[in-house]
Amino acid sequence: MPVSPTDMPLPRSSVIESLWIFDLSGQLNNPDFTIQLTRQPNQCFLIHSGFVVQIVVAMPEVKRAVALLVLVTFSIFVRSDQTKPELDGLFRALEQSADLIKISMIQNEIWALWYELPEESRALQTIFDQGMRALHFGQPTIAIDHFSRVIGAAPKFSEGWNRRATAYFMVGDFEASLRDIQQTLILEPRHFGALGGLSMILEDTRQYDKAIQTEKLLLELMPENGLIRKRIEYLQTQALESHI
Repeated sequence: MPVSPTDMPLPRSSVIESLWIFDLSGQLNNPDFTIQLTRQPNQCFLIHSGFVVQIVVAMPEVKRAVALLVLVTFSIFVRSDQTKPELDGLFRALEQSADLIKISMIQNEIWALWYELPEESRALQTIFDQGMRALHFGQPTIAIDHFSRVIGAAPKFSEGWNRRATAYFMVGDFEASLRDIQQTLILEPRHFGALGGLSMILEDTRQYDKAIQTEKLLLELMPENGLIRKRIEYLQTQALESHI
């Protein structure tokens, strides 16, 4: 059985309530998905298999946004090659799409290409998989240990850095998470997961202007993504209020 979301630590003082997704939508009865609502009235985290996905929408739209994301099939066991040439085509498709379901599907195809270690480091895949399982079951400290072993042996594997950044984020170690995000983006500047994590950390530390800049980088990758535009508007409002 999955660990309850209340056992899954997230950034300091951010979580005010935890709900199973099927409590938000009777048609979504999947305990592998959990949702974390934060202190901000229009912000929540969707967690699945170690992914932390931030959704920023007006609360009446939360059910719809969650449903759109859950319609996409996730798997921690997808296997492919992170260096395959299909990536360029997928990023072009991501840039052109305005449909949230299609965007999520394209992102998942990209995740699949990022997920598997290169051939010369394939022996480390089991260790990486164990780290992913630890994230899935809300054990970020154990995940950090596994991902650190992968990074030590395959430092050019960007997803090892990104997953460890996620684990550090979940335990509230923003400084370590930022270091790993930086390395992820050095290896893969288009990494929307790392950019999204960076934006969340900057917001939580009230660096709203920098968070907006980060979201604009995401918007360059997905210019038709309405959720990113809504998030930028939200951050702009937060930035104005912080100066009052």
